[in-house]
Amino acid sequence: MGNITYTSNATALSIKPPGILAVDRDAAGYPLSVAPGSAVASGGLTLSVDKTGAFNASVTAAGTYTFTYKAQNSQGTVSAGSATVTLIFPAATGLSVKVLDGANKTTVISDYRWIIEEDRTFYVNPGCTTNPPPAGCPTAASGIVPTFGTNFHTSYMPLVATGCTGPLSCESGQTIVDPATGTHVAAVCDVGDGVCRPDTTGNGFTVLNPSAVHLDPTKRYYLSVLPGDAANPFETANKQKGHGMGGAPIACIPVAPAVTCT
Repeated sequence: MGNITYTSNATALSIKPPGILAVDRDAAGYPLSVAPGSAVASGGLTLSVDKTGAFNASVTAAGTYTFTYKAQNSQGTVSAGSATVTLIFPAATGLSVKVLDGANKTTVISDYRWIIEEDRTFYVNPGCTTNPPPAGCPTAASGIVPTFGTNFHTSYMPLVATGCTGPLSCESGQTIVDPATGTHVAAVCDVGDGVCRPDTTGNGFTVLNPSAVHLDPTKRYYLSVLPGDAANPFETANKQKGHGMGGAPIACIPVAPAVTCT
């Protein structure tokens, strides 16, 4: 049994298989799974653990949380000791996002799925495009305006965090079959990966807003928005309207006298 630590970028964290079992080994080489009912979470941590080692966790406040579990091999033998999983949830940046109707620019869209990615594509600060560049720009000393370029080894946008804000975008109201009873039980499908889990809290879904994400002020990010009502025209034969997806860079605020993002 091995301990492991995860650091989240938001107040919710979803880890896929093999997850916590990635650091565990059976002495005889048998496959391992998480022993049923063995996961014990610390206070303030909402947790669901799958036998594959995957888990979903959420908190309401930044901090360090833990949970323990035992592993079980394919022969039914349960580990004598428990492993500890440490989850670190940094303080949120408090990003303020308001999604508006694209036509009237006033109607607020409150139910949407969002994705924040780190923007590693080549960047030229608009404030550094005059000739010569003003003081504080990377090429101010040479007097040369930066030109665009691409490095295919680094020019990509890795996922930082994703979440949903309402019943449509969080895919609420679904059920799954409980294999133990053969009956349908309420399910939570808010991760957006097509995988549902039993609704143990009775909330139907967990709202996660962009304001809950921890962002590094030295990096650039891009926000994509997918409205929950986007499929309404298809489902109602155009009787109801829907909204299309959109996105925008997350604005940085240069610290004077610099004109580069810090």
